[in-house]
Amino acid sequence: MKKNKRLKNAQAHTIDSGYKYYLINSVTKILTFGMLLYLGIYYYMDHYFSQGNRIDFLFGKPDVFMDFFNVNYFINDLDPYGKVVSYPPFATFIAYPFSAFFDYINLGSVVIRESVGGMSSFILFVLLFYSIFFVQIYKNIKGQGKFTDLYVLSVIAASFPMLFLLDRGNYLIITAIAIYFFLYNYQKNKNNYVIFLSIAIALKIYPVIFIFLLLFDKKYKDVLRVIYITGVLSTFPLLFYKGTVIDNIKNFLRYLLEFSQGYESEIVANANSISLISLLKLPLMLFNNGTVPFD
Repeated sequence: MKKNKRLKNAQAHTIDSGYKYYLINSVTKILTFGMLLYLGIYYYMDHYFSQGNRIDFLFGKPDVFMDFFNVNYFINDLDPYGKVVSYPPFATFIAYPFSAFFDYINLGSVVIRESVGGMSSFILFVLLFYSIFFVQIYKNIKGQGKFTDLYVLSVIAASFPMLFLLDRGNYLIITAIAIYFFLYNYQKNKNNYVIFLSIAIALKIYPVIFIFLLLFDKKYKDVLRVIYITGVLSTFPLLFYKGTVIDNIKNFLRYLLEFSQGYESEIVANANSISLISLLKLPLMLFNNGTVPFD
């Protein structure tokens, strides 16, 4: 009996390892294909649609890392919604420690970026959050051999979304970390997944789509917990900002709706986004002078 039980356990482990290898191999191929595809997209956009203006990606000097420095500028005087800002309150709140030691308001984002102190704060941000992300990814994928593990990790690091985030210096990496921990803990049936999903939604609204996963699994109480915690995380920072809580909420929602309308130029819109829609629009743009008919 014991021998049969050990045999079944060994077979189950083999199946799990085989599935894990298949999954990792498939994801690696998809990421590699996606990276090559989007490099091709940027090549065409830059050479055929730029109209004399370079479309910068991967460390183009004028706007490199500026999402990081612009958000820091918005929150520097604790009055983000006195400006045209569409970032959620919790996102600006997290950015404040990276902003507080610099005079963004008087010097401006670009000047701070060009300073040693400013770039040091950005490097600290990258080392802190990207290390957390990749260490957790590595812990989850390891087991296929050290070379294979590092290869998969390097493919993820060099994927288009990761390079795009780094190029922009976007705080979205924190959302990615929160979503990763949410999915990991949800799979392990750990109750703390509620906290991570709430953090993800409070940082960037679109992870609210995962609420449907909870509804599908009939976790109605957890849905209410997510709504409550997200509300607290989103409201708490406003207590420290200039202006009333109500006025800041109104301004944030107004600017969010204005920003969600997108760009007037399809070229600029595609250069500043990563989506399946952008990919589908490209063939139409190639034959319509960079525009999308019937859009």
